[in-house]
Amino acid sequence: MILNNLELTNFRLHRHTKIKFSEQLNYIVGGNGQGKTSLLEAIYYLCTSKNLSQSKDQEVVSFDEAFFNIKGKFSDLINNNVEVIYSSKENKKVLNLDEKVIKRASNLIGKFPVVTLTPSDHSITMGAPADRRKFVDSVISQASNTYLKILIDYNRTLRQRSALLYQIKENFQPQLIDQLETWTESLVKLGSEIIEHRIKFVKTFGEYIVESYKTIMNNIEIPSIEYNYLNESSDNEIHQTFRKEIERMKDQEIIRAKNLVGPHRDEFLFKINDLDLRKYGSQG
Repeated sequence: MILNNLELTNFRLHRHTKIKFSEQLNYIVGGNGQGKTSLLEAIYYLCTSKNLSQSKDQEVVSFDEAFFNIKGKFSDLINNNVEVIYSSKENKKVLNLDEKVIKRASNLIGKFPVVTLTPSDHSITMGAPADRRKFVDSVISQASNTYLKILIDYNRTLRQRSALLYQIKENFQPQLIDQLETWTESLVKLGSEIIEHRIKFVKTFGEYIVESYKTIMNNIEIPSIEYNYLNESSDNEIHQTFRKEIERMKDQEIIRAKNLVGPHRDEFLFKINDLDLRKYGSQG
């Protein structure tokens, strides 16, 4: 997949910018504050509908303007035209693919896979577990639309179940417990599928990392990824262990009105020679 050209209107410093890219390697060169990073930010918008720097959409609009527009043309087996339009007045973002409106951003993710590397990415190894989960989920989601849909449903279930736990804590009623059981079944089903996808990813990605790293360091350093989930249950007992853990933590979940068990609390460990990079690795 190749990004052939990019057109920006009212996007940060780019009032109206058109760029045609080479099909080979492209370098973006310029002085400080000239909008180099903004170009990468715009490309990320086209591929994911989201902001690379996590800024709010309204912060991207050029000063004294009411909207921004990003257009890009991708070529692979076929050509695709993607457009992102944001209106400050309506606080609304519209995504177009080949002149047809995409109603859900999830329908765009994965069509044009993108890999980014920024200074903030050191949080993958040095940051909180949530940073590592977000990284892994974003990679798998771009490769598997099925996983993305499961993840969206799981997060929705988390929110519904959390709200119900709060209701039970504040006003205990038997019928609420019955509702909780329904949401728990959904949580266990979706959560088990997420864990299974993550296990497969770590195995495949881990092998790739070892081989790639070997070309740089030979066998002086050996990298690895570990995925800790559900107190390290066996792969064949994920659903069963998930259910038991929720039952064990049921009272605590009600007291704290919080989902305490599931892949939203799992951890990924990145290691070099079996040493945790978070504790022993340098920032470089």
